[in-house]
Amino acid sequence: MHPNIKRGLFAAGSAIAVYFVLLPMFWPEPTVAAELPSEARVADVLPIRVSASAWHSNVHIHQVRFYVDYTTTTAKGPKGIFYPELIVERDAARYAGAFGRNPFTWPHTEYVDTQLDLSKYIDQGLIGPGELIGKIDVTFNYHPGRGGKTFNRDRTRTMTKSVPFRITIHG
Repeated sequence: MHPNIKRGLFAAGSAIAVYFVLLPMFWPEPTVAAELPSEARVADVLPIRVSASAWHSNVHIHQVRFYVDYTTTTAKGPKGIFYPELIVERDAARYAGAFGRNPFTWPHTEYVDTQLDLSKYIDQGLIGPGELIGKIDVTFNYHPGRGGKTFNRDRTRTMTKSVPFRITIHG
């Protein structure tokens, strides 16, 4: 075989090994974000868009919870404020086995659109005008990219990250 062909094959093999083996070892943890309106009326339905971004497509949002900070929120009704509410619940994805994950590295974002109906809390006396302050907890599964000791070759990790919010509620 010609030496230039050997060098070319070695360079191509090295590039493939770096892309599929070495690069996934440096995948950072996914990040989350939530888009909510900054103002709403007490009878509105809040549109919420949650996203999880990673360097790969091995990320899946399976729970979104809406929490209100009871101590700082001023949008309380006559009976107080509502409890945390689970607004998204889906089956969790698993990344198990030799072909359980996508090995390609590229920017990927998964979106989940949901909503929270504030009007149902008016009847219960659990919301009023003021500042609604809290956080949205996003629970997701992902493949970390790094190796590790596992008994069943399932390297799925579950993580919950929070996104704070502040919404002005008008009467």
